[in-house]
Amino acid sequence: MLLLTSLLIALGATPRNGDDLFALVPVVVWHTPDELEDVWKVVRRIKGAGAVRVKAYDAQGLERSACDGVLDLRALPETRRAGLVWQGNVALREWARPALARVLIAAHAVWQAKHPGQAIGIGDVAQAGCGQVDPGTLTRWVQGADAHALSTVATLIAGVPTAFATTIEGGKRVLNERRVVGRDASGDERLFVHLRRYREVAAGAAVSPSAAAAGAAVSPSAAAAGGAVPHSAAAAGAAGVEAKVQTILASAELAIETSGVNAAGVMEWRQRWVDTKHFRQAIIVVSNRRRPFRLSDASDVRLSPWAPARPGEARGERRWTRTGDAWQAWLLIEEGAHVTHMAGLDADLSYPMKVPARRFALDSAGIDLAATWDWFETLDATATALGTPIDRIVVGAQVLPRLMQVPGAKQSRLARAKMLKIVANHDDHHHLRLARPTPEIDAAAKQAIESP
Repeated sequence: MLLLTSLLIALGATPRNGDDLFALVPVVVWHTPDELEDVWKVVRRIKGAGAVRVKAYDAQGLERSACDGVLDLRALPETRRAGLVWQGNVALREWARPALARVLIAAHAVWQAKHPGQAIGIGDVAQAGCGQVDPGTLTRWVQGADAHALSTVATLIAGVPTAFATTIEGGKRVLNERRVVGRDASGDERLFVHLRRYREVAAGAAVSPSAAAAGAAVSPSAAAAGGAVPHSAAAAGAAGVEAKVQTILASAELAIETSGVNAAGVMEWRQRWVDTKHFRQAIIVVSNRRRPFRLSDASDVRLSPWAPARPGEARGERRWTRTGDAWQAWLLIEEGAHVTHMAGLDADLSYPMKVPARRFALDSAGIDLAATWDWFETLDATATALGTPIDRIVVGAQVLPRLMQVPGAKQSRLARAKMLKIVANHDDHHHLRLARPTPEIDAAAKQAIESP
């Protein structure tokens, strides 16, 4: 706990009631991977009026839920990864059940020996801690020196340690928000952090101090257009944002509310309002709970559609943040969306391409069909031999007919058992899912991966 206590002290917070302030950050709710996947399924399938799913999501502690029994596939030594490569360095959805890791490594070693100029690229597996499946939240474990670095920049937002940093990507600023949503109470002394990334609406679109004093913010229509907002338009947009929030709150239910002091010692409330009739929601941070809502009470406003099947999601979110008297508009960067990828048994993988460097390209004509089919059959044979059968392989509608032209494909076990499924948005990659392994198989796979 020394590391966690030091984070609190660095945040400038003081203990309350004899407990260090970091104890207010809830402890991570631990599950096995299968249990966590099942909890998510139950919450997503709840029937009822109002914001019942969001309330269940909160009651189950899904924001701070994590699973054990997964390993960081990318962190394995290169000699153990058998030539598998990675798509990128942002999402870092790289955590896998040992059974899946073993199948991928073993199958790739066999397949690449026959196709030495090729390599399978890994896109998404599972997030750290089997974290969120929505398209905007990336989960991270932070500990050691990284936690100390976080402590130097974090502040309290409604009682939650939060750090903001901006980077430049594609000529525009990107806001990186890290919220410490949970702590590992075991000896690992880890922080469970949610990362959300936003792209600015336009450079210099922050509202001027005089306009902000009147409650000015960037209007949703201007944010969608992505253009710079003139002073007069920004001032007019202020009334639009305030009115929009008031409209949502008038027909919405308060689903979640958390509270706490900010860095200045002022009490804040972070509220999530869900309007299930019109499928929209608002997340606001306010220093006054009065109604109707006033933009002058807010430091953060987030508006997005409401997706009943994804109670933790804010896809398509538009956000306005205030620094002093100035407001800035942001759009959520969606880092991919999944219904699965929770239990470490799903992996998004590239197709072998005629030009290997074009992994994950949306180019069905550029796929090396023979090498792809050989990869699928090698996966199937390897998974079967290791006692971890394939549940399915998901491909795109433009891809499967081409694959069926490979000699022998129509007569294969993969085709006869209908293991290949077509799902939209899979023409640039395929999705492998294993059947659930037993704990004994996972343990044996872990030992095999980690053995010298």
